Amino acid sequence: MDEKLSGVIKELIGARSLSEVQKATGIPKATTSRLLNGNYAGRPSVKVLWKLTEMDKTPQCLVSFETVMRVAGYTEAETEQHRRILSATSAELIESERRIIGVIRDRLSTKVSGFKETVRIIGSGVRCVSFELRGTELLQWAFILPSEWSGKETEAERLAGLCALMPRKQKSKVSILYPSDTLRRFAFNTSMRGNISVILMTVTGEIVEEFYLCMVEGETQILL
Repeated sequence: MDEKLSGVIKELIGARSLSEVQKATGIPKATTSRLLNGNYAGRPSVKVLWKLTEMDKTPQCLVSFETVMRVAGYTEAETEQHRRILSATSAELIESERRIIGVIRDRLSTKVSGFKETVRIIGSGVRCVSFELRGTELLQWAFILPSEWSGKETEAERLAGLCALMPRKQKSKVSILYPSDTLRRFAFNTSMRGNISVILMTVTGEIVEEFYLCMVEGETQILL
């Protein structure tokens, strides 16, 4: 195995022991040891590389899933295919999603007295992060994360469709996070009901704008 890959694996693991890596990822110590020592025949398992890149890393570690896959000999097309499959079946947020939700947590903490957070899958590769809120008349706010930040109209409409199928609660709100305003043409011109908005957001977590698709008259609204 290429020494460069061993170096990347060492950067991902940092100061963790083999036992700590196993506890965090479920990867056997023997497997991690072979990766570190370059004693791995062929290309490493994609699932192993995914687990290593998705465990908590130090802020200084900039190794992504794409980087380690490229160094391991996988093509860009293979990497994209595997990312879609792996992220579609996991309720655990990937790194970019954790960064984005971190921004939302910071914004919410200035507007409510507290919240409880849950993550669930609502469609292929689509995760929904819900916050049960305290200290405000709005009781729940759910955020839908796209499976890809392409800005494509078809992906935006798929998210809107998933949003329409979600059960509605009183004094709740659902926001679709997306990098383009392709859904703006449906603002207050849709059959959907409830408090539903689109938050224009970059993949780095910068909030650009929020606009509503529909709104319940008389209910308290919160904007990020």
